[in-house]
Parts: sequence; C-alpha cells; structure tokens
Amino acid sequence: MDLQTSQVDLDSIEIKGDFLEPDAEQVKYLAHAISSVGGLVQVPVVKQLDLETYELVHGYFEYQAYLKARELDPKLPDRIRVFVITKKNEKAIKQQLQVFETLSGAKEQSSSEDAVIPSDLAIKLSNLVSAIEGIQQEVKNTAAESQKAILGAIDERMPKPLPVLEAFNRINEPIIAQQTLEKLSAALNGSKAKQIVANLQNRPGQHPLSSFAEVIEAVGKDIKGRNRLLTELTLLKVIDAWG
Repeated sequence: MDLQTSQVDLDSIEIKGDFLEPDAEQVKYLAHAISSVGGLVQVPVVKQLDLETYELVHGYFEYQAYLKARELDPKLPDRIRVFVITKKNEKAIKQQLQVFETLSGAKEQSSSEDAVIPSDLAIKLSNLVSAIEGIQQEVKNTAAESQKAILGAIDERMPKPLPVLEAFNRINEPIIAQQTLEKLSAALNGSKAKQIVANLQNRPGQHPLSSFAEVIEAVGKDIKGRNRLLTELTLLKVIDAWG
C-alpha cells in the first residue's frame, strides 16, 4: 500500500486536540526554512471529518510553522500538503505516530531522568530518523534537478546568435538584414553599416559567400570608389561586436 499525500485548504483544518504550544522561536526558525524552500518537508497528519473539513491529528508544530511562513511570505499557497487518515492507511499511520510519540517521550525522559532507551527501540528510531533524513535529501535533490531541467529548457529556447557569415549570406531576409545592420552599427558608423548591407543585398550573382575574404570583396568600396568599406581590421571589429 502506497502512502500518498494530499493538499487541503488551511481553512479546512480544525484544531480540536489539546496540543502543546511549541516554542515561538522554534516555530519562527522552521517558518523561515519553509519559506526558503517554498514548502513543508515533514507534513502533518489529518483525519477527514466530512467532504471539506479535516481534524489535525499530528504535526501541530509543523502546521503552526507553515502559518507563520505564510506571514513571512504571502506567496506561499494557502493549501498545505498532509497525510489524510483513511480506513486503508489508518493502521500504518497510527503505528508511525506511536513511534514518533515514543521518540518524543524518550527524549524528554532522557533529558529529565537520564533514562536509557532500550537497544531494539533505539535501532528502530535510528532507522526512522535516517529514513526521514533520506526523504528530505531526496526532496532537495529533486528540486535541484527540476530547477536545472527548467533552466536548460529555457536556455534551449533562447534564440542563438546567427553566425556572421550566415547572416551575410541571408542578408536579403528583412529580419536578418535588420539584425545585421544593428550588429554592424555597433562596430562601425551608421552610414557605413547601411552601405555594407545595401552592397551585400545588391551584389551580382548572389552566390554563397564561403569566406570572409569573399565578404570583403563582395562588400566592395565606398560610394566614391576610393576605399574598401570592409578591411580585415574592421571585419575583426564587427566579429568582436557580433557576440
């Protein structure tokens, strides 16, 4: 039987039991931890009273900490993840709650009377603590992997810079022409950049340019026919500014 969690509205949870009020500083500390990761790792246990109402059975400290976390960060959901006691899982959940209560009682007794926990119980409790720590670490790892995957997907969808030579060969496409003009203007003056784009668009033959030497030749000279619009040095400036 898999033990599944559910999300319920905070307003749907009723507090009927006589729970010991937790230390305010501890509640605040856990609230900050909840806010930093955006959720509660160790979830409370509730019992369903009717279709939309639940009674808190275990996890009053975590419940109060989540309420405090929402005061610190109103962006947190007004719903909380819980274990809901049903006929199928009631026995399993109560067994675990008994272990938690035993652990809590054993700690209090140890601090006040220096009592010794039986070895078999100590082993079970140690295993339980290790399991909880493992679940917490797994949650952190899953969150990190999800964040990495999302960032990777965003990076893949981001438009990649068009290579310089390919841009020159596609200069008759309006969008490419505009992008090329902006890139050239970042390295050269505006009038020279416009003349280079115009010369590339109007070059005879329109055969593919396979090298930057061909680009320099295709761009040609200025309108007076004296100087080349592109030289090796100015082309290097363009490539550096291209990004």
